[in-house]
Amino acid sequence: MGTTEAGQLRKLAEDVRSLLDQPVDIASDKNAKPDERWTGPNAHDVRGGLAMRSRRLGTFAAEIDKKAEKERRSGDGPGKGQ
Repeated sequence: MGTTEAGQLRKLAEDVRSLLDQPVDIASDKNAKPDERWTGPNAHDVRGGLAMRSRRLGTFAAEIDKKAEKERRSGDGPGKGQ
């Protein structure tokens, strides 16, 4: 594996990190009017679940980044990664 594959792994890690960005934004009601905000136990549970899953995806993405860095380092050197 060379630098191209390491770059692809980094892109994958970034994609994994952003998987829940839109659902988190929707659930957070950032753009909702005060009288249209989502409240109650279901809202709290969903927001908590999204936060937990976002952390898990972040952990998974960090592992992918580590793999990409390892592959990038192993791909360095004369004639490698081309």
